[in-house]
Amino acid sequence: MRNAATVFEYEYSGARNFMTPHVLGYRELPPKFYIELSEGESIFDRSAKIYGVTVLETDHTSPRGVKRRPDLSKGGFPTYALAERYVSTLAELAKA
Repeated sequence: MRNAATVFEYEYSGARNFMTPHVLGYRELPPKFYIELSEGESIFDRSAKIYGVTVLETDHTSPRGVKRRPDLSKGGFPTYALAERYVSTLAELAKA
């Protein structure tokens, strides 16, 4: 089984999110999701950080084994705590 960092590297070929390019970490939310948590600078205030959550879902019909979930991926969280709270909701969804 691949870890979340490897899955993201393979799916995005090392490309970074332009709004939140600094990866803070990766997580697996079994059995469905792989998560990337990242940070960047607000376009409105360069001194303010923003946080983003990118979601990939396991898809055994795909050649890569995952599919991108832009509907679940979210950015613009003003605090790390809010981004983590969103990851917690995804963890519950992964179990459903």
